[in-house]
Amino acid sequence: PNEVPFPLRLHIMLQRTEGSGQGHIVSWMPSGKSFRVHDRDAFSKEILPEYFRSNNFRSFQRNLSVYQFARIWSGPEK
Repeated sequence: PNEVPFPLRLHIMLQRTEGSGQGHIVSWMPSGKSFRVHDRDAFSKEILPEYFRSNNFRSFQRNLSVYQFARIWSGPEK
C-alpha cells in the first residue's frame, strides 16, 4: 500500500488531536491557515510517534521544510 504523504498525515493529525482533546498540545490557529505546537515535549512523546513513526521533533521540522511550510515570526498567527 502507498504511504500517506506527509502533508495529508499532518492534516489528519491536526483534525484528530483537536477532536480528541489534545488541542492543548497542538492545534490549528484561529484562521485555519496555520498550526501551533503548544507543548513540544508532549507533542514529541504523545503525538509524533502515533502519526509519523518517530518522536524526533527536529525530523518533523525538516519534513515541514521539505514541503515548504514556513515558520511565522510575527503577527496574529505567530
